[in-house]
Amino acid sequence: MQIINTGTNYKQMKTHVLLFFALISVFKLNAQTKAPYSLDLKTDASLVGASFVLVAIDLRLNKKISPLTEYDITNLSKTKINSFDKSATNNYSVNAALRSDVGLLGSFGIAALSTLAFSLENASENNSFASQASTLALMWFELNLINAMGTEIVKSSAKRTRPYAYNLEAPLEKKLELNTRKSFFSGHASISAANSFFVAKVFSDYYPDSKWRPIVWGIAALVPAWTGLERYNAGMHFPSDIITGYAFGALLAYFVPQLHKPTKQQTIAINKKMPSQFINYPALSFRLVF
Repeated sequence: MQIINTGTNYKQMKTHVLLFFALISVFKLNAQTKAPYSLDLKTDASLVGASFVLVAIDLRLNKKISPLTEYDITNLSKTKINSFDKSATNNYSVNAALRSDVGLLGSFGIAALSTLAFSLENASENNSFASQASTLALMWFELNLINAMGTEIVKSSAKRTRPYAYNLEAPLEKKLELNTRKSFFSGHASISAANSFFVAKVFSDYYPDSKWRPIVWGIAALVPAWTGLERYNAGMHFPSDIITGYAFGALLAYFVPQLHKPTKQQTIAINKKMPSQFINYPALSFRLVF
């Protein structure tokens, strides 16, 4: 996965961020009086621990990849590519690659800022800003670390050649890069899906009765779809790479927050262990319920 930073990308990202905060001001409706998430030592230690195990695995696998040689590139054949994916080999566009970076970086930045926005919007005496922001930030960190490492491990294991390697219009020096052998599956699609759906999932849990929920989920679905389309147009990925990455990121975005929703048993445990005047303080509850 390669990201090309440009002034244009920055301006477009800034526009996305401003739009996000404009929308979030509208969503100040029907917020829950109780924070929907809490930290849990076993859950969070397991997720972070598993992530660092994935980091070690990826470093090991990455050492076993060697770039294509000029001989390898000369002998690439489109006939070995399935009919569903073959059309991608006709694509190569630097501009499309830049646009896909906007989708990735924009969704990543908005998801990060959403941890602050949702916490500010719902801060109260019983649900402090610090408690909610720290919980959401850790969830977001876990989501992106697991997603990034999971994606990279599959890339390093599959060693699938990117579509542009088959295209005569693509420069040879680019085809000789190690990154050319990391097509499956799309990191841009998985990261943009993970972060877009993270915002939608968190929004739905904070505002379960909001009429805006279908719109938020619709936007969350469109952002990674557009990002993936631009990766296809750029010749960076096959359709199957994009679909798989999209699904992987979306599933993680749902299950990581879901794992942080308190169960009925946890709520009962909190009520038994804490004096009544502290029951509604989520900042304290995670220390007692593991």
